[in-house]
Amino acid sequence: MTGLKRVGSDTYLLDSGFMGLEGLVGVYLVDAQRPALIETSGALVAPEVISTLQSAGVDSLAYVVVSHIHLDHAGGAGHILQAFPEAKLVVHPLGAAHLVDPTRLHASAERVFGKEAMRTEWGYLDPVPKESILAAEEGMQLSLGNRTLEIIFTPGHSKHHLCAWDASAGAIFAGDAAGVYFRETHYLTPTAPPPDLDPIRACESIERLKALEPEVIYFTHFGPASPALEYLEVAEKQYVDWLAVAREGMRQGLGPDDVGKLFEERVDTSRASLPPKVAEKVRRLVPSRVQAEGYLGYLARTVDASEHENKEES
Repeated sequence: MTGLKRVGSDTYLLDSGFMGLEGLVGVYLVDAQRPALIETSGALVAPEVISTLQSAGVDSLAYVVVSHIHLDHAGGAGHILQAFPEAKLVVHPLGAAHLVDPTRLHASAERVFGKEAMRTEWGYLDPVPKESILAAEEGMQLSLGNRTLEIIFTPGHSKHHLCAWDASAGAIFAGDAAGVYFRETHYLTPTAPPPDLDPIRACESIERLKALEPEVIYFTHFGPASPALEYLEVAEKQYVDWLAVAREGMRQGLGPDDVGKLFEERVDTSRASLPPKVAEKVRRLVPSRVQAEGYLGYLARTVDASEHENKEES
């Protein structure tokens, strides 16, 4: 298929060119009897994604599955549903309303990345018609005719995160559940943005994925990785190790900038020696400050909850 790279049995990877960078955000096509698209990438690159699909002969989609509603994963959903109106958009029920009315989603992204970056890099999601939404359920089976995708809820990176499991191929479409992976250097790192990162739930979700015994992970950022269990083990350990560093930084009263530096010194040490092209992707997609904001926000929430419980008990 022109513009699509075969990565598995009737499974293809489309490089969306998000932020103008190669190998940053992938979109997967499962070319079954009833085709499914996994992820949409961002709004600004949606026209190119649609053009590539159509040029490859894709004239209909049964499902568009988004792992969560962050704009590098679901930002192109409105555009793609306009091009493929017969498709159902499969999304976690906690995220569905934000794709119909993305006002709060846009405001949250602007707080994290800034309005200029939103305008020039991330883009704004076109609202998705409510009738096109299929709110996912845990264990939901999406029949593609000659194969099936199972929906697995995987909160942690966000509370509205899910993965798609293709048992026939031993493949998990992981979204951000296991972090960001760039195969040029085999660099793997958590992606831990605010506002609702929960590293403990992320580890629980990874345990669920490990129990499936997958052979390959299809990372949205970016591409296939195997053996899958080894990468899942590393991803789980990273969540734990980064949390320990963030907790130490919080005890010292450090802010996001300094905790971000602490990550790079203690647990993300290979970031400094990445080749320039990979370093640019990492800097743009998972800046250390934003990672720190996610972890510090989680710790602040859990401290507040603990203090509230102690007050109630007394």
